[in-house]
Amino acid sequence: MKNTWLKVNDRNMIEGLDLMARDDMIKVVIDGTKTQTKVAFMEQIERKLSFPTGCAGKFSRFEDWIRDLSWFPTEKGVCIWITDYENFMKEDTKSKGIIEEIFKDEVLPFWEAEVVKNVKGGKPKE
Repeated sequence: MKNTWLKVNDRNMIEGLDLMARDDMIKVVIDGTKTQTKVAFMEQIERKLSFPTGCAGKFSRFEDWIRDLSWFPTEKGVCIWITDYENFMKEDTKSKGIIEEIFKDEVLPFWEAEVVKNVKGGKPKE
């Protein structure tokens, strides 16, 4: 399994739609046009993925919860689809970049392999 940060466009739309059609995925859709701050993004993820507590706008708390997800069945993957990505957080590009880094450098590798050695009974997750 290879976890990925996929920017869906006309060329790879089928790949993105295939992920959204899978029954083994928990799906979250974020409206990029209406999500302009890191706090707005975090609050939507907190709500849609039922985080046990909020992140208070802190990236460290967000990283902890987004990697945890222990309240979901281990066989379920997670697909976060941000529509209109070009306009997502266009007023806060620094935080947008940090969010991308968190997923690419921390979350995706963790769920792909690191969870096995860091979580008792941990299993890879897409």
